[in-house]
Amino acid sequence: MSDIEPDNLLNAIQPEVASHAGVPDDEFSNADLLSLMKNYFADKSEAGWKTVDEYLSDEVASNLEDEKKIRAAETRAVKKMNVTKGSNRSEEKRPAETTDFVGKAIQDLLDANLIREESNAPFVVNPLTVSISQSVDGLALAEDAQVCAQQAIRVKEDLILSGFVPNKDKCIWRPVQNLVWLGFIWDLEHCLFQLLPEKVANLIDLAGVILDEPHRVKIRLLAIFCGRIISFTPVIGNVTQIMTRCTFSVINSRDEWDQFVDLNFYSGSIREILFWRQNIISLKPVAILRENSDFKLFTDASDGVAAGFVANSDYIMHKQWLQHEAIKSSAWRELKAVELSIDSFKHLLSTSLVSFFTDNQNAVGIIQKGSKVPELQTLALSIFSICVSFNISLYPRWIPREDNEKKIFSSGFWSENEKVAHPELRLLLHNLPTTVIDARAKSTVDKFIGGFKRFAKWTEKYREITCILPCKEIDVGLYLQNLIESAKHFSIIESAFYSIRWAHNLAGVKIP
Repeated sequence: MSDIEPDNLLNAIQPEVASHAGVPDDEFSNADLLSLMKNYFADKSEAGWKTVDEYLSDEVASNLEDEKKIRAAETRAVKKMNVTKGSNRSEEKRPAETTDFVGKAIQDLLDANLIREESNAPFVVNPLTVSISQSVDGLALAEDAQVCAQQAIRVKEDLILSGFVPNKDKCIWRPVQNLVWLGFIWDLEHCLFQLLPEKVANLIDLAGVILDEPHRVKIRLLAIFCGRIISFTPVIGNVTQIMTRCTFSVINSRDEWDQFVDLNFYSGSIREILFWRQNIISLKPVAILRENSDFKLFTDASDGVAAGFVANSDYIMHKQWLQHEAIKSSAWRELKAVELSIDSFKHLLSTSLVSFFTDNQNAVGIIQKGSKVPELQTLALSIFSICVSFNISLYPRWIPREDNEKKIFSSGFWSENEKVAHPELRLLLHNLPTTVIDARAKSTVDKFIGGFKRFAKWTEKYREITCILPCKEIDVGLYLQNLIESAKHFSIIESAFYSIRWAHNLAGVKIP
């Protein structure tokens, strides 16, 4: 490339311009100046006329004052020349240059007894093609070592018979319970993924580099840091997403990859980087095979109250919203209900796998990945912090609202839908529940469904309550008495009563 700095490019052609001093200014046009510059770079630049072609092909570079475009044009031209030269060299590569590789490959085939050397020249020779192909990884699991060994022998034989040569340095043909595969440690004895120690050390070192000079950090360095964390997702779960949310916001605000940013203005990002440097070693790994949950936690929230309980236990949480809380979004109320429940039951749920159920799909996603909304992200981080402190593995599950409606539309006269045989009548029957639901305002229906669902969850704690549609009068009375003793406002009891009545009326069963 030319050794002239961008600031001196126009100065370098001043002698040429001076030779036109006798030409009046109105006759010395931009086209003349452009022609001079084309000739100059064609002679001076390493890439010659290719620099000129690249310059002219860039519509943005039409402004002669933008000297950086000229430098960029020369860079692109030189790169293209190097690529062309490299491809020519690869095409001109002679067979003699691959002698060592072919010799080694043949020796490997001899060592593996896949070919044999003949002393007499055969009449027919099948050409031997030696090539390097992309590797294909595979893993086989079995109940015991003997079955696993048999599978390994069969796979190896099939590969060889298909014309493939297994890599003897990488393939493991004996049964093992601990191996490194796809960049992770597979601990099959304890059914866990684990991170490679060198990957953990590299992340800690990178966090240290960033935090040593937080006032001047390259965006590209932050992207590398977050990319490494996201690659750990199979091992440590969704914490990789929720605890990189702020740093990704900084990355996404960039103008270019090589710009510098002052992280002192982004305290959330610094907290995330500190978290990873301090906790990456102690984070609980994810099980390879999902185990059965130790506890099932149910939560729900309306515009008036929040509630949660642990199935098959006496642990219940009730909360009536304050005035400023009641006007929050439904996602906030659902997340707050989860936070209050986890915090209330944290000693019971400690060191356990917990499945929690909610009918708010947004709440599930935010707990797993975080949120761009600050107040929702704060709740997600609070839930995560409690789980980390008490070693709780939380698995959120979304219950579609339709599941609550199915309980209603499978009882009473709705249970006779199988008797409807004619296609036209079945179509009418299929649309009937929607019509019945739409007969009331959506807000009212949502309130009734939520109230009935809370009643249904309450009954699940007691095995003696075997039916909720229709429900016995004594069971409804006990539920209302429970609300009277725990609720802080009469509207909660009233809402529960009318919700149960609405569900029974809709199902066509006797109202208790």
